[in-house]
Amino acid sequence: MMGHFFGADFSYMPKEHLAEMQREDPLPKLRAVMLERQFTEDELDAIVAGIDAEIEDAVAKALAADLPGPEELQIDVFEKVPA
Repeated sequence: MMGHFFGADFSYMPKEHLAEMQREDPLPKLRAVMLERQFTEDELDAIVAGIDAEIEDAVAKALAADLPGPEELQIDVFEKVPA
């Protein structure tokens, strides 16, 4: 579960509301349906591990990439109007 910012500790929320949010979290519900209808626990764990690896790889590539130059500052910011 994510709060209003990454690393939120939810101390700003009433405990009852937090408990309700955890009960209504759609991800555990989705996992339960997937396990019931299509996947084994091992298969689903392998899928999640693959996704996590893809994300880690993408983050590593992004962090290793050069920063964009100033010429890219306004790319895709303004609509191009035909002359």
